[in-house]
Amino acid sequence: MDIDSNNSVMLDSPRSDAIRYRRPSDEPTHDVTASRLSAKAAGPFLSPIYRLPTELLQDIFIFCLPRDKFIQPSPLQAPLLLTHICAPWRNIGISLPALWSSLQTNLPKKDTSMDTHKFNSSEIMRLWLSRAGETPLSFSFRPGHAELFVDVVVNSASMSGLSLRWRHLKMYIPKGTSISFLIPDHLPLLETLEISTTNGLHRRQIELLSNALLSVPNLSQFIWRNSSYSRSAGLQMRWSNLTRLVIEAVMTIQLALKCLSVAHRLVYVSLRLGWSSTAFIAPRSSIITLPGLKSLIIRIDGYLLEFLLAVAFPNLHDLRITHRAEWPHAAFMAFLERSNCHLQSFSFYSVPVSEVDLVTYLERFNGTLKELTLHEVGVAAQNVTDAILVRLTDFGVGDKSVLCPKIERVRLGEITPYTFGLFVDMVKSRMNPCNGASDPIKVIKMIQSFSLPQSSWNESTMSSWTRQLYKEVW
Repeated sequence: MDIDSNNSVMLDSPRSDAIRYRRPSDEPTHDVTASRLSAKAAGPFLSPIYRLPTELLQDIFIFCLPRDKFIQPSPLQAPLLLTHICAPWRNIGISLPALWSSLQTNLPKKDTSMDTHKFNSSEIMRLWLSRAGETPLSFSFRPGHAELFVDVVVNSASMSGLSLRWRHLKMYIPKGTSISFLIPDHLPLLETLEISTTNGLHRRQIELLSNALLSVPNLSQFIWRNSSYSRSAGLQMRWSNLTRLVIEAVMTIQLALKCLSVAHRLVYVSLRLGWSSTAFIAPRSSIITLPGLKSLIIRIDGYLLEFLLAVAFPNLHDLRITHRAEWPHAAFMAFLERSNCHLQSFSFYSVPVSEVDLVTYLERFNGTLKELTLHEVGVAAQNVTDAILVRLTDFGVGDKSVLCPKIERVRLGEITPYTFGLFVDMVKSRMNPCNGASDPIKVIKMIQSFSLPQSSWNESTMSSWTRQLYKEVW
């Protein structure tokens, strides 16, 4: 930068490392007004941000990215926002492949932040790919973008070499779409694969998927979302590498146990299990133990007995079960004894468990349970009565007399036998605990009820506090 004879500022580049204002040494006096005008003209470029090295700005830009695995393009957030600040930032952003390695294509139908929406997804995809260079890719194709998915992934992925760069891939597979684009030995970087289907996959598709997954060396997360009753028979992959497994297509208990027996790294498991008769239980020589498993979600159309007798999860924190058949209480207690786990979250959906057995479970988790969800539990949903509400109420005697003193979140759904007044008293006592004990009772942070026994309360007799609680909670 120099100053000419008219004291005007001359900038070599908007990214000058330093802006220096130098008074000519041969002038005994200086026009202060002209100096101030010159400094004002250079004002934006005098900021310290313009003196940062390019490498540091690149690191800052990467930290500006949303934390989502798949980034939805918006001019209101990085990376697009960073390219609309100034020309130097735009040049840095466009030339930084790491900013463009992640994309989610599900632009909303009414997007106020974008001038156009659905029809420009293809252009956005090509823009992202052109700027991503050779970096590993994390792309999500959502329902409503089937044509884009077929065009970019199915038709061109293998030819353009995209399949060699997938790291995280999430896709909705339209009915009848071939999945031959998942080529064995062409997915060396793939770590996460999430697929969504409406009517499952037919046998040939499962065979192609299995062949591809068996060749993936780094797959740690496999998620299969499915909205209908369809089977996952024959599905294979390197189970021993997985840390997260979600399969909503139906698996037999035998197949599930076979997979779990070699998947010792699992941390999160969610399975839909098919019908299994209690009359035929395959003998097992040893118990399947998964020491790292933290969350287990089981939805079963049949009996859970065989599964419970075969597994142990010593570090399980979150257990969610949907089970409509006869409940195997003895096997469940044996599973809890064998696992010796300390649950923090416990959820029963449609489980025909008795009130006595339910209290037994809660007493076992008494010192650790923080979240409780009960939805349509018990025979005809008759297991949450006033007796349990009394046990959950803090009467000021101390934490030893209160069931689950550390609980912070309670969800009750489609459960009607209890008296609403006692329910309100329980909520009030847990929102304002006496805390006279050495180990204080936790304050409940969230109460949710999906159906209320309105026949058991009269609004005209409710106190003002109760009416206010009713409005706030529901």
